[in-house]
Amino acid sequence: MAPAVAEILASDEVALIEVSDTGPGVPTGLLDKIFEPFFTTKAVNEGTGMGLATVYGIAQQAGGHVSVSNIEGAGAAFRIFLPAAGEAELAEVQPVEVKAKTPR
Repeated sequence: MAPAVAEILASDEVALIEVSDTGPGVPTGLLDKIFEPFFTTKAVNEGTGMGLATVYGIAQQAGGHVSVSNIEGAGAAFRIFLPAAGEAELAEVQPVEVKAKTPR
């Protein structure tokens, strides 16, 4: 387990987002590819990647981690672990007044 993940899981306050399905699961041979930026199981011109690389990148930037539990033929579960927000992040911010620009 990576040090960042160990720190998150050892923390008292962790946010968890879990998404699961009951579909066919991820084929075992593809598990090491699903977080690659342009990975897709679709045919050419039938769509883009799964978007998991974006989720993975956002979680990493926030100091978190993404894991996948998979039972081929019975579904997959993705768990996104994020450090919980502290008092500083939850403090209310005063609104900033924005003046509309007048057209020239």
